Amino acid sequence: AVGDVAGKATAAALYGSMAVGIMRGNVIELASTPGEMLGYLNEQLCRPNIEDRFIAMAFCLYDSAERRLTFGNGGFPQPWLVRDGVVDVVDVRGLALGIEPAVEYETVDVALRSGDVIVLCSDGFIECRNPAGEMFGDRRLRVNSLHHQAVHTLGRQVVATARDADGFVQAIEACDARLVIGVQWHPEYLCYQRAQPRLFRALVEACRGG
Repeated sequence: AVGDVAGKATAAALYGSMAVGIMRGNVIELASTPGEMLGYLNEQLCRPNIEDRFIAMAFCLYDSAERRLTFGNGGFPQPWLVRDGVVDVVDVRGLALGIEPAVEYETVDVALRSGDVIVLCSDGFIECRNPAGEMFGDRRLRVNSLHHQAVHTLGRQVVATARDADGFVQAIEACDARLVIGVQWHPEYLCYQRAQPRLFRALVEACRGG
């Protein structure tokens, strides 16, 4: 389970602790689907009738034998499935927990394949802002960039030929006819995409011709 409690400081921490306690005490005994578990948790959180307190939560169960991930969603940003270099949204939705009683939550199954990646990210991450006031947004999360450093000033006789959604330089090339290419992303992680192996083929062909 991944959750995000509304509010800050001690009150929010206590509300979150109450939700964790309810889940730990009932998740095994109830033997329910993620959607049913969220429905039960929502009922319990609505009973104290605490104003301005709610929890956005995604609850998942993984069946390793069948390689199936089962989702329930209570107000959490929809998860992403990254498969073969393509990012798709897993369409599972629901109202945040603790707002309204008697809410039914759906359950969605995803059959996973080798190499699949599931991304869960709270809106606190997506909605954070830089000094200019711009939201990070979900588009930047799709960038294949694993670095904390980037090219700031280009050297002589090279030009930037690729930038990511963050604006960071991800590829440079020589300005003349020489095969000089520098990349910062990881093409070896995306070998299933046709465009990525071209870099390695170009290197092999240049070595053969040299």
